[in-house]
Amino acid sequence: MADSSKPIARAETVGSLLQPDALLEARKGSDAAALTAVEDAAVDEAIALQEGVGLDVITDGEMRRTSWADTTRFINGLERRKGLRSYPTSAKANNPDGEFAVVVNKISLKEDHHVAEEYPYLKARAKVRTKYTMAAPSYHRRYWSDTASTDAYENCEAFLTDVRDWLRGVAQWLVAQGCDYIQLDAPNYGSLCDPDTRSWHESVGHDVDREIAFDAALDSSAFEGLPAN
Repeated sequence: MADSSKPIARAETVGSLLQPDALLEARKGSDAAALTAVEDAAVDEAIALQEGVGLDVITDGEMRRTSWADTTRFINGLERRKGLRSYPTSAKANNPDGEFAVVVNKISLKEDHHVAEEYPYLKARAKVRTKYTMAAPSYHRRYWSDTASTDAYENCEAFLTDVRDWLRGVAQWLVAQGCDYIQLDAPNYGSLCDPDTRSWHESVGHDVDREIAFDAALDSSAFEGLPAN
């Protein structure tokens, strides 16, 4: 007989929560101090909401990010360019007139990156276990351009390896702050479950199976050297 005292399921937020209108408005034109105050209030509300419904692991709702991945706020080396993506996540959405962020220089961590703001604030206020979310190394293939990126890196894999090393450094810092739960989101190979997207990549000469194997190994290596618990 099942033990009725034990829960049959558990749940936690993936990471993002809807940002309140006050935060969206503040992001349009507030100075840094005013924006931080609004962000703090939004994080406080996110903590209260998650703890209030009984979650045993919570995030800050990603309230300090303009998008869940927010890579351009973390690192230098990306610029917006117009044209087709070399690694679109959806072949149908690849627009030659679109504009997207692309790596054009060696990446480096920005001095004012928001990791230093996000996790310590959450950790200091949460009453339950906390987690930090970040885009998987392989997610960053979408920032590679076969035409615009080759002055910075020999190939996409070299760029992704630099991204992996940067994220590993972020993870090491988080662990030092007491974080024992780091989540990698949106690995690149998930998009290749779509047969149309896979066919498009193969049609332009990508060795999809090789790239999936590389990406999976890359993501798996992101936490090498970190404590197991």
